[in-house]
Amino acid sequence: FRGVGCTETAKICIIIMGYFCLIFKSFVKRKEVKMKHLFKKGVAFLLAILCALNFAVVSFAEETVVTGTCGENSKWSFDEASGKLTISGYGEMNDYAINNNSIPYYYPVPWADYKPYVKLIEISSDITYIGMNTFRDCIEVTELILPEGVGRIGTSAFGGCKKLYSVKIPESITVIDSGAFLNSQEIKEVYYAGSFEKWNAISFASKESNPLRYEGKLYFHGDLV
Repeated sequence: FRGVGCTETAKICIIIMGYFCLIFKSFVKRKEVKMKHLFKKGVAFLLAILCALNFAVVSFAEETVVTGTCGENSKWSFDEASGKLTISGYGEMNDYAINNNSIPYYYPVPWADYKPYVKLIEISSDITYIGMNTFRDCIEVTELILPEGVGRIGTSAFGGCKKLYSVKIPESITVIDSGAFLNSQEIKEVYYAGSFEKWNAISFASKESNPLRYEGKLYFHGDLV
């Protein structure tokens, strides 16, 4: 029932009612049962079908959140209804490959099938490392807010986020690995929570590690530099 909505449910109900009417008409013509008795049975049957459909749709709605692990002490969950990907727990996230063959011994990110539908990323303040390729190609994300506590961003972690426009970097960040923002060319606003000196002290592994690579504007505590 994945993807079943109100419109689909209504269509199913109409089809069932149509079949019921045909059966009802056939039985009446044959005069095999009394009309009153048939009507009662038919209504009871139709109500049972509608209740079953309603239960199925409600069950589907309750199961729109998928979960898993993404580190020794970290977990992920994705809400299909809202498009929100949440990283909870603490410590370091795993590193991931882009596909099965790109990097030996690394697996694709467990939410790979949901990447095209991710609209919002929320990361726990107790996460210290954002793994390699974790959010690569999340093409619908427009804003990224990294919490205070994250110290390092892995290789290509936010690469290919083609609609990413605004990035907020916490003061706790000290290392941003190679290509962390590779091909995220729409970044125009970068907000940093620390000082000018601390910004310059961040270790950027490559040009694409710096979110300012694509001519974005830098803000310190909300003020344009």
